[in-house]
Amino acid sequence: PGVAKQYLEAESKPPPPGRRPRRKFCPVSGLMGCYSEPKSGIPYANLQALEQIRERAPPWMNRGGSAAYSEAVKSLKEE
Repeated sequence: PGVAKQYLEAESKPPPPGRRPRRKFCPVSGLMGCYSEPKSGIPYANLQALEQIRERAPPWMNRGGSAAYSEAVKSLKEE
């Protein structure tokens, strides 16, 4: 008696925090990122998303950062 109850209790418990896999979403499409860009490690879902990521690299990938990014940060700090 109670086998079904034990099964349901075991299935209803969430996995321990360290055992839960990290979900990777594509920042371009919002879909599950099955692949990752080799240089940055950014997950992407399809070829079009990869092209967008490579065309517009995030500021931390640029060697000196972009001028527009640093100007935006300065303006935010001043406000």
